[in-house]
Amino acid sequence: MKIKYALLFVIIVLLAGALNAQQVYFCESVDDNGEPVNAKPQWKLDDGEVEVQILFDNGQEIITGSLWYLFVDKKYEHTFEPFDSKTIRIDDDKTWLTYEYTFEEEGEYDIYFMDLNRNKLASKKIKILKESTVIRKPTPTSQQRSFSSNYYSGIKLTYAERVISDKPVNERDYTSLSKFNGEIYTYLKHYKPLNTDTVYVEVWFKEPNWDEFSEFIESKKYRINQYWYDTFFRYKFDKVGVYKFMIYDKNYNLIISTRPVRVYE
Repeated sequence: MKIKYALLFVIIVLLAGALNAQQVYFCESVDDNGEPVNAKPQWKLDDGEVEVQILFDNGQEIITGSLWYLFVDKKYEHTFEPFDSKTIRIDDDKTWLTYEYTFEEEGEYDIYFMDLNRNKLASKKIKILKESTVIRKPTPTSQQRSFSSNYYSGIKLTYAERVISDKPVNERDYTSLSKFNGEIYTYLKHYKPLNTDTVYVEVWFKEPNWDEFSEFIESKKYRINQYWYDTFFRYKFDKVGVYKFMIYDKNYNLIISTRPVRVYE
């Protein structure tokens, strides 16, 4: 009997050690050895957003599988509710992986990873603090810069209420400030790799009775993997009207000029 208890104790210790070996870090960057640089639990919005490298350290174990999932839950009052999700393609035989995530709203978030079998792995909470002053500076943009690379001919765009596991959910080309918090997801899918590690998104506005989208709102930058065939981003509108996105690659070649998105009260 003592031997059985001893074996059980050893198993529990080993399992606890394996779990403790898995760590999540929120940092500015990650070095070539998978070590976090300037990791901290709180970050502050700067000009409406903050980019954070989310590092998953699997200890001494090689990360297996072709896909993992990153889930972001946000705290509303006293509970955490699903907020966003990302798919991470596993490319190399490493004991760590990283994903650059852009936070655009203050609040407390619970970040966790799942493998293909939906096993929940390490998790950690992060706080995003409100910036002192938000200053929007229109960057040099150009609706006139309408040249497009033939490489992106045939790319497909979908608007949706949410994107889960690379699949748009509840497709729609409108949103509501009161019902949907002014949010919409834009999903891009190509039949070949997107061939860019950066996507620039310009947001343009017009009143319903205007002929053209003549008011520039802001520009956003998103980091992606150049070998991905698809990607998506979430955007939150703050006033009623009609909008469209101008989406560019890293060299500012036009990927797609989207169809209008209507925002209702």
